[in-house]
Amino acid sequence: MGSSWISILILLLTYFTTPSLSAQDAYQILESNNFPKGLLPRDATLRSFDASSKKVNITLDEPCELKSQNMRFDRVITFVIKKDSLTKVEGIKEKVITPWYISIKNIVRNKDELQFTSGEFSLNSSVTRYEQIQQCD
Repeated sequence: MGSSWISILILLLTYFTTPSLSAQDAYQILESNNFPKGLLPRDATLRSFDASSKKVNITLDEPCELKSQNMRFDRVITFVIKKDSLTKVEGIKEKVITPWYISIKNIVRNKDELQFTSGEFSLNSSVTRYEQIQQCD
């Protein structure tokens, strides 16, 4: 009887202390698909990654803004990722030409450039701008 309780206790401790997905995993998924890790703000937590559909679900503690990159992030960020391509993006906004933030729908890498698109709006930016993970303002 005593060893059963110890086994259950060990199982519970293992379950609650072993993260299934770490915050770093979100950045690793970006980098393994040729995107800079700084495309997401600091403390982005990977909630799920479906390997067959390539759908990524990331959360932040709260919505945030990176003023230096003219970007805003909702608390929940989702997208489908493939090498050099993020599609069906939700939760990322960028200041394009207007003073307002536009919801980004696709991000494509072409050599050293990232192209952010949303309907008729498009913005190209250097990959080097997103190499470092930044803290939200």
